[in-house]
Amino acid sequence: MARIYDVVCPRCGEIMQWCKYDSPFDRCGFCNYKLSWGECWKDDVCIFGVGATNLDVWSVANSIRRGFFDERPRGFRFGLPDRRICAVKMRDYRTYTFTVKAGGVKVTFVYDTCHLAPVAERLREDATLPLQDLAEIIYRGTSYPRNRLIARRFVEAVRLNVKPEHVALIGEHM
Repeated sequence: MARIYDVVCPRCGEIMQWCKYDSPFDRCGFCNYKLSWGECWKDDVCIFGVGATNLDVWSVANSIRRGFFDERPRGFRFGLPDRRICAVKMRDYRTYTFTVKAGGVKVTFVYDTCHLAPVAERLREDATLPLQDLAEIIYRGTSYPRNRLIARRFVEAVRLNVKPEHVALIGEHM
């Protein structure tokens, strides 16, 4: 039976699941911090074994993550494939905003999750966002609830880098 360990990134506090029979992760999925050298973890990586409780893991990850975002008052920034910039800000430990320009206009996606790597990896890869854990979308001062149809149109606008009004069906629901 495989043992699953919790690995906490020492830079951003992202929690990842790791099996001891797999090779170590090369980089953090959110902040892209190098976590290992070949088959060995770096010394600063926090690995919690079988006896660790969720509270132990959460408290370490929370303190690291708060420090990470406190050092970056304008948010953590990373590039998209088409050279646009995405800014990530922390509201609280479980709520984060991802702000991206679509057609020159800012669109903010609010996620209610503490696992940021899946969102950041999808944005870096093909400028799309997962709809799972999406809480709301803020566009031109208006908040849109988590409606799948509207959310897909906003994600499509970000992917195509056009204003959301130019994507079919958003105009009908606005």
